[in-house]
Amino acid sequence: MISSFGGGSGVIATDQCAREGLVVPPLDARTRERLAPILTPLASSMNPVDLTPGSMTDPKNREHLPRALEIIADAPGADQYLCFASGFGALAPAFADMFERVRARAGKPVGISWLSPPDGVIERLAASGVMVFTEHGRLIRAAGHLARYAEDLRSRIRVVPLDRPPFPWRDYVPAGGEAGVEARGEAGGAAGLVTEDVVARVLAAAGLPVAPGRLARTVDEAVRAADAVGFKVAMKALSPSITHRAAAGLVELDVATREAAAQAFEAFQARATELGVTLDGVWVHPMVRGPVELLVTALRDPDFGVVVGCGMGGGMTEIIDDVVFTRAPIDADGACDLLRRVRTVRRLPTLLSERQLRRAADFIADFSALAATAPWTSFTLEVNPLKVGEQDVAAVDGLLIVA
Repeated sequence: MISSFGGGSGVIATDQCAREGLVVPPLDARTRERLAPILTPLASSMNPVDLTPGSMTDPKNREHLPRALEIIADAPGADQYLCFASGFGALAPAFADMFERVRARAGKPVGISWLSPPDGVIERLAASGVMVFTEHGRLIRAAGHLARYAEDLRSRIRVVPLDRPPFPWRDYVPAGGEAGVEARGEAGGAAGLVTEDVVARVLAAAGLPVAPGRLARTVDEAVRAADAVGFKVAMKALSPSITHRAAAGLVELDVATREAAAQAFEAFQARATELGVTLDGVWVHPMVRGPVELLVTALRDPDFGVVVGCGMGGGMTEIIDDVVFTRAPIDADGACDLLRRVRTVRRLPTLLSERQLRRAADFIADFSALAATAPWTSFTLEVNPLKVGEQDVAAVDGLLIVA
């Protein structure tokens, strides 16, 4: 709830609340009925409530102001009450008395922004438990922090004990020399980047749903792999030297025929020669359809340890930079809450159905448990995109970078 002594302040405050992610709900009919007889003729009983300066400067109106403030503070459907005031001169102590009484009986956080307050008012109100500031924007930012803190307290995003044995990483990603880890794809190319074929086997061995793929090192193998997994297929070149394969021209989607598969393989070889890189082969997997693409990622932070994140994936990852993180591992309930914090999911509540949300959350929870057992002091494990459909989810691209 918001009240002010001028319509302009209320409008500005509402805009600032929107930027903080705070909702200014309509005032319910019953509360408006209770306010109507005691507000000044020029006042507005909408939310924000415009009390008008006359509610304080006119003695007759001032008699009703304490009751009006209490009704506003008690309005149902609002978690906080914010008041915007200024000046009042010799009447300032009387208004401070009113607001102290509001705070004493209110069952919710109460804040006031008082421009040009007289000496001692700020300290007095703060001592009584009022959030008090001398600038409107600061009060609204404080209210935003308070709302997010309350949401955090209700959140189910909590680090949970691992309920499974550590994943046998060394069976899939062999250790290197004393200085760190030398990651190798199946073809043996040494690099800090572990190729997608290895990552896919890791995810599958950990019980995570992955698009079934096959490794091809020749044109004939690529054609047979495409036949085996079923057209249409995605074909992606494997090289520990290339992280953004699509940008390098090393990804071909919706390959529909044996001839097209052979042509894609030959095009990858030619492109690798142009780039001066060596290919470990080509990864072939069926096209996976899903209306929503998510990014799921994990890394080891030097301060927080292993953290897991999720956000909008596919082509949207770099466009909107919409990713949220928490410490790992988390359970499926925590993963649901984490997903709901993604800005796009929050603003488009129909983007994910409840079934899609739960299926994606199950994946994120299992992914976080896998990442929590990673043995490296520095690593990044990423799935982008995770295709999310109504019936299932599947990782269709994976990346692992180790120190």
